[in-house]
Amino acid sequence: MQIPPLDPAREALAIADELNEIAVPLGYSVLIDTHMPPPPAPASTHFIVRQLGGTTVHATSAPDSVRRYLAELADKPRWRLNLDDESIEVSGAVITDKQTGEQIDLSGRWAQLIGNVSSVDDYRRDKNVHHLSVVGDQAPAIGAWHRWPAHAARD
Repeated sequence: MQIPPLDPAREALAIADELNEIAVPLGYSVLIDTHMPPPPAPASTHFIVRQLGGTTVHATSAPDSVRRYLAELADKPRWRLNLDDESIEVSGAVITDKQTGEQIDLSGRWAQLIGNVSSVDDYRRDKNVHHLSVVGDQAPAIGAWHRWPAHAARD
């Protein structure tokens, strides 16, 4: 008996989950946008790579393109934001830059990706983590991020 293929949306979600295993430790998430028109038109899926904070940095219909992009990111400098830093205010799942008022919202998909936590305080307590990190040429604009050496990007 032949197993039927997954529908396009479920298949894309499975691929995105696989890609997020690579992306999340780098400070990114991979989201999907699946368009399912009425038959006979084929479904189309785009994979969207977003840096922590929501900035879209890469979008493609090819999962291998995302894999290559993430592999290139792994060699970039690592930036860290101490969650106790005086430049930010933490409230629930939202981190606010005290100077600009800009925010990073870690609720929704981010909360699922970093460990099903509902607040930054839960993340600190449950995961014993006191910073966020991201790799890239530049850090997110929210808060006072500190650059770590490029070779530390894989730790």
